Amino acid sequence: MMRRDPDDFTIGQLAQLTGVNAKVIRYYEAIGVLPPPQRGTNQYRRYGSADCARLHLLRRIRHLGASLADIKTLLTGSDTARCAEVQRRLLAVITQRLAAIDQEMGALAALRAEVQQYRQAIVACPPTSTAPFSTCTDGRCIGLTSLKENPYDDDAHLCCV
Repeated sequence: MMRRDPDDFTIGQLAQLTGVNAKVIRYYEAIGVLPPPQRGTNQYRRYGSADCARLHLLRRIRHLGASLADIKTLLTGSDTARCAEVQRRLLAVITQRLAAIDQEMGALAALRAEVQQYRQAIVACPPTSTAPFSTCTDGRCIGLTSLKENPYDDDAHLCCV
């Protein structure tokens, strides 16, 4: 059995090592997130341990929700950059992502409160009519004071008045 060089991988081997599909690896190369790989005498792509490490990092920060644009900025020039510089840039991307998550959590908390309030309004008013919904004029059974109510825009549905 021929021993494989630990710093020489085909795209299939790299995909298997990193859990990143070969098509995705090619896409990352096409958009510049990964540098063009070395080519063997047969013109097949050849990757090294640095490519493997880069893909592991890329996969990790994608999982955390960073955009490809942020990742591209982070990884541009990282082959020649000092570890401290890459770490500083990575920290900036992660800090930015944390701020975005905090903002999303605030919006979700407000939405949750609104949904909870709507649910409570529906639960508090048992249906008073057995008529088909299409003929129902009492909006209390669906959490509205009337079916004419639009809590988001007073003029949005003038056809319903």
